[in-house]
Amino acid sequence: MKFNKIVILAFCLLTTTFIYAQNEPPQGRHNHQPGNDMNRADSVYKPTSQEMIFRELNDMVKQLSLTDSQTVLVKDILTNFHQSMDEMMKSNNKNKDAMKMIMDKRESDLKAVLTEEQWTQYQNMKAEQKKKFDKKPKHNSE
Repeated sequence: MKFNKIVILAFCLLTTTFIYAQNEPPQGRHNHQPGNDMNRADSVYKPTSQEMIFRELNDMVKQLSLTDSQTVLVKDILTNFHQSMDEMMKSNNKNKDAMKMIMDKRESDLKAVLTEEQWTQYQNMKAEQKKKFDKKPKHNSE
């Protein structure tokens, strides 16, 4: 009788473990978070504009040693840039010339806020990011 109770308890424990293991969300960059668009077939997580602004601003603060006043101005520039790009994407207007104008405005606004040394560092940061991006394998959209 005691042996049957142990077997039943072990079975319940294993069953519970398997059930919870199946419900655990995937880890890493492929983790879907509620409220975010997952529009690619390979389920790659697409960060929100706020997340991108936060990441870009933190990178710039660290690498360019932005002052407090520069940080506020750069945050405004990045926010305006991402809002403009989001509006363009939502309207399905993917006009390359309009996108270039928005990106050029961001660059000219940043250049006005940064010192010459910071601007040079910023250009180097962008070049490094471009190298990393160019090395990444492209996803096939089928």
